[in-house]
Amino acid sequence: MANTSRLDGYNVPLAQQVISIVQKEHIVGVLGWRRSSSCLQVIGDLAKHSIPLLSVTAISDELTNISPYFFRVVAPNTVHTRVAAHFATAPKPHGLNAKNAVIFFDHRDSHSLNIAGHFKSDFEKNGGTILPGLNVAYFDKKPVQGVFFTSERTDRKEFSLLVEQVLTKNPAVNLIYFAGIGHQDAVEFQNALPPMEKYPDLRVVSVDTSYITEANARDRWYFTTYTYHGQWSTLTKDHNIAPSPFLGPHGNDGEYQQNFDPYLKHGATPYDNSIPDATAITSYDGLMALTLAIKDVMARKDAQNITSQDVAKALRQVAFQGVSGYISFGGDKSNGDPVNKSIVMLLAASQGIGMLCIGGGPFYPGVDQTAYNCPE
Repeated sequence: MANTSRLDGYNVPLAQQVISIVQKEHIVGVLGWRRSSSCLQVIGDLAKHSIPLLSVTAISDELTNISPYFFRVVAPNTVHTRVAAHFATAPKPHGLNAKNAVIFFDHRDSHSLNIAGHFKSDFEKNGGTILPGLNVAYFDKKPVQGVFFTSERTDRKEFSLLVEQVLTKNPAVNLIYFAGIGHQDAVEFQNALPPMEKYPDLRVVSVDTSYITEANARDRWYFTTYTYHGQWSTLTKDHNIAPSPFLGPHGNDGEYQQNFDPYLKHGATPYDNSIPDATAITSYDGLMALTLAIKDVMARKDAQNITSQDVAKALRQVAFQGVSGYISFGGDKSNGDPVNKSIVMLLAASQGIGMLCIGGGPFYPGVDQTAYNCPE
């Protein structure tokens, strides 16, 4: 186990440390890194030494097919932006019926810019208009208008000024797409939003980093993410399918709660305590995927003779019902992405975070999720 401190400067040195002890410690795979930019930094070095890297949260589409040694248990951001754009433009009550949007993104971060560029394209394909922001960047040689911020450095005060500027410039805006890449970005931006009374029609759609509910964002902050703790119980309750042991019958009373909050002492702050957030769930699935691959190899070879190449090859054949949804890497032609992996659209409501719909693919093959599908 190692900690990169979320600083990009530590990623490559840590990967080199892993490489240097591969033989001594018999390392056959790495679970991590979480961030797309970090994975992009280290996968080259790890792949040169045939070490598979399995990420549980990296969603940049730049990682698709980047290496036969890279895998992830989450859908790429092209799925997130497509689902978000369909939901944003779909008529009410199934969507937001948004016509005019402004995008906030960090133009220096490839992942944030990537998300912004894809959302712009998807939103416009659905008939929406991206209004002029305060800045312009280029993605895939095409201009992306929006508002720049610096991830993990722009604070509430600065965000507040930027929001007021762009709303004054574009009175017709009824949607902000926030391409944040970190928890801190979402906290600062949510706190910077103007009161609902001042802009009653303004809604925000974001991506997987925003599993939080600051007061200013409640009932108008929608976000796509990898999964939701209540998804399993909601979809399988009428199908005679056993609860997930990790989640329990109600999503908050399984192995996770028993290990992290056995006496339910964190009722006011349940996420990460009694209730697993999306990252905790996909981390469980990532470890399960690696375990299944290693078990598959061990069925044919002695443990001491297993190689990282063996594990990478076995990962391509892995297919199982994960807590976050069905996970299959597609066999010999795997591009590292889980095939047709589902995602969810959530709302940060006054009563708490709740699931609105499911996008991407089937969560649990054989279970009818038609009533929960996001607009397409």
